[in-house]
Amino acid sequence: MTRISYAASLALSAAILASLTLPAAAATEKVLWNFQGAKLGSPVGRLLLRKSTGALFGTGSSADNGYGQVFRLTPSGGIWKIKTLVKFTGSNGANPEAGLISDSTGALYGTTHDGGAYGYGTVFKLSVSGGIWTETVLYNFTGSSDGANPYCDLVMDSSGALYGTTENGGSNGWGTVFELARSGGTWTETVLHSFNSFYGDGATPVAGLHRDAASGILYGTTSSSDQGGTVFALSQSGGVWLYEVIYDFTGGADGAGPNAGVIEGPKHNLYGTTYAGGAYGYGTVFELVSGFDWTEKVLYSFTGGSDGSNPLAALHLDTSGALYGTTYVGGTNGAGVVFKLTQSGGVWTESVLHDFDDPISDGDLPEAGVIADSAGNLYGTTYDGVDFGTVYEITP
Repeated sequence: MTRISYAASLALSAAILASLTLPAAAATEKVLWNFQGAKLGSPVGRLLLRKSTGALFGTGSSADNGYGQVFRLTPSGGIWKIKTLVKFTGSNGANPEAGLISDSTGALYGTTHDGGAYGYGTVFKLSVSGGIWTETVLYNFTGSSDGANPYCDLVMDSSGALYGTTENGGSNGWGTVFELARSGGTWTETVLHSFNSFYGDGATPVAGLHRDAASGILYGTTSSSDQGGTVFALSQSGGVWLYEVIYDFTGGADGAGPNAGVIEGPKHNLYGTTYAGGAYGYGTVFELVSGFDWTEKVLYSFTGGSDGSNPLAALHLDTSGALYGTTYVGGTNGAGVVFKLTQSGGVWTESVLHDFDDPISDGDLPEAGVIADSAGNLYGTTYDGVDFGTVYEITP
């Protein structure tokens, strides 16, 4: 299942596309794991890297056969070994569509889009003791005012409270931002905002949130609105959460349909992607510059050619200020790309680090973004390809 909520179509001539495509940068891709068998699902969310062991944790969603899983990939003597930590059965959740986070104890937290006690998704925790992983459902969404169908990965504050979004539900049926707080072993959900879809408020959030550690402000996106989606902020004052749309996409050259969340740069500027819109209609990478009013800058517009098309995932920012991401489709083979954006003299230039081939070779349809280790190696997943998706590594 993919989180495409805004579609775009724009015909460009082959001559124009050829003139705008960019050469691939020197990088090496290696498939670490091919998923086989539909029951455990195709990998969907961004991977989580445990630096102490080099292990990768991820989720697999299966809308057709089975309910998905949480898996761990561990390197051993140059060989990667996989272990399923939990198989979702429906009652304990179904179809996790996002990545995982970890707390200081090594416990994992995530969401499932479906399943649970009421069929509208869950928030879950995985704890390990003596090498045995145990799942606990922290919250079952009812599909009513509390929200329904979370697509998001979670964020955690210093108190251990969890924050996320639901695609549907809420007071108006257009999704929510929620908080889960623990007191005495009991987790309680509070809806911080219910989207209404009108007057630029936004609707259908399908991405997780970014939390500013200093201020506690939550930033997020909605994939649709009365125009082309929004970027919003939630700040707390006197125990009351205040909601503000800081940018409302027009659906044109500025981008449309942000299906991923935003990340924060060193100057508190925000960076993200839109699935559609831009100069050519195939999506953008954008920056929101903070100030009295937020100002949007399109850093790159995808042409739909060899440079990639329709990014679904959030970005990764390295210490040099370069941005890394994926496009869901496009590239030379139409199977998506991994790209890098670098800035020189205020001009951003895209390089394609890897051009996915086809389902028989190295996978296709990279729905999730990439993460990096301390050496700068990138890790990600493809939703399809070979059998039921891949986990890959790119060495720049």
